[in-house]
Amino acid sequence: MSETSTANRAMIGGMVGNNSCGTNSIVYGTTRHHVLELTGFLSDGSEVVFNDLTATEFINKTEQKNTEGIIYKFLQEELSNSETQKEILEQFPNQKIHRRNTGYAIDELLHQHHLKLMENHLIYLN
Repeated sequence: MSETSTANRAMIGGMVGNNSCGTNSIVYGTTRHHVLELTGFLSDGSEVVFNDLTATEFINKTEQKNTEGIIYKFLQEELSNSETQKEILEQFPNQKIHRRNTGYAIDELLHQHHLKLMENHLIYLN
């Protein structure tokens, strides 16, 4: 796992939210390189598990009628928009910079297989 500069005061939520790393991140990577699955709680108190999804699982999540579904549907709508994609690619930090800890790394989502599948099949939810 990452080694933060405030290691004796670090909390897992902060490490994940900020994609924490440390002096050895060049060798071992950042938090997002090591997390396979996270269980957490959303603003409505519902428990959620974030992990790798197939394209079908992703689409199914967008159809849920709860807070988790709202999040996935929002991501799908925003990241399916070609203007948004262009803006993300043009305005996000240089991907050659290894330790670009901007927190959300939304540009990484553009490279996910289910979003590429959505683009190829023009799957947009209204």
